Amino acid sequence: MTGWRNRNGFDNSAGFFYNQSEEERKHAMKLFHYLCDQGGTAYSPEVPAISQGFVSRHSVFESVLDQEISVTDSINRITGVCRREKVR
Repeated sequence: MTGWRNRNGFDNSAGFFYNQSEEERKHAMKLFHYLCDQGGTAYSPEVPAISQGFVSRHSVFESVLDQEISVTDSINRITGVCRREKVR
């Protein structure tokens, strides 16, 4: 998505996406380290390819929103399991 925005001259929002990418990586690493510290096995699942063909700058943000909703739903499911299992 960042590449699309960069190729199409949306430099400011491309910069925003670059920064968001780094922030998301930091979040993932916190979870990774936590699992390892707890004696678990942390692994990175395969990440599917992101489309490079967007019809508009608006459609990029719609895709981002869909991803954020999906990630939030996943975290909420994990949190629910932990609460049911009383995991600390």
